[in-house]
Amino acid sequence: MLSRLGLRFDVEVPRVAEERASGERIIAYPERLAREKAAAGLESWKKRGGQGPVVALAADTVVVFGDEVLEKPATAPTPSGCCAGSPAPSTA
Repeated sequence: MLSRLGLRFDVEVPRVAEERASGERIIAYPERLAREKAAAGLESWKKRGGQGPVVALAADTVVVFGDEVLEKPATAPTPSGCCAGSPAPSTA
């Protein structure tokens, strides 16, 4: 989309700890992560010599099941274990 608008851009992959803070509201969690990723990406760009006017874009998503945030697994999930405890899908 940015290319179609004729905008030049770089892609940064910032290293940000993706862990919900104690007491953090679910809706605030991805917003905070996106802000931290944008700031980290901008800092990385500057360290690589980036100069001039710039806009940093970042986003994040979280998966919520009921009142629980499902964090990224520490290891790759298996088909039988990725949704343990989840109700069976409806066939209706």
